[in-house]
Amino acid sequence: MVWFDIAALAISVIAAGFSIGSFFLERNRVRREATIHAFEDLEKEVFSQDDYVSAPAGAKKEAEERRPGRAWRRGTELLAKIEHFCVGVRVHAFDLKTLNRLAGGYFIMQYENWRPIIEQKRLDDSSMKHYDEFESVVKRLKRKRDWKKRIGMIKRVCEGKSLRHS
Repeated sequence: MVWFDIAALAISVIAAGFSIGSFFLERNRVRREATIHAFEDLEKEVFSQDDYVSAPAGAKKEAEERRPGRAWRRGTELLAKIEHFCVGVRVHAFDLKTLNRLAGGYFIMQYENWRPIIEQKRLDDSSMKHYDEFESVVKRLKRKRDWKKRIGMIKRVCEGKSLRHS
């Protein structure tokens, strides 16, 4: 009877291990899928808008003239949607690795386009750090991409050395 109980316990432990592993795999899959869908929504709501390309320049011009108007409001509206997405990345509702593979370079470029407006908002209201979630996600994307470049260079060097020794 003791061996039967031990076998049943071992099978239960193995089943629990598989269940826990499945839970984490599914959770990660759902995060990646949510990232893809959220980015698609962000593309539709922000990046694909007719006025998106001209919005940063228009907002910057109004800021330089110290007369925030329609372009400034539209720019901050678009930035707010981007910031909202970045909050999801920061709290791990969305996956940074998936964002990087999906549109990491594009996302970094968008931050660079909006940087003058972000800096102006921070100058105008220093009581809070405007769009810090956006900035943080971009910094993490840059680190991730820099790390991948370093690994790639190391692999190329190692492959080159192994070719010479053959």
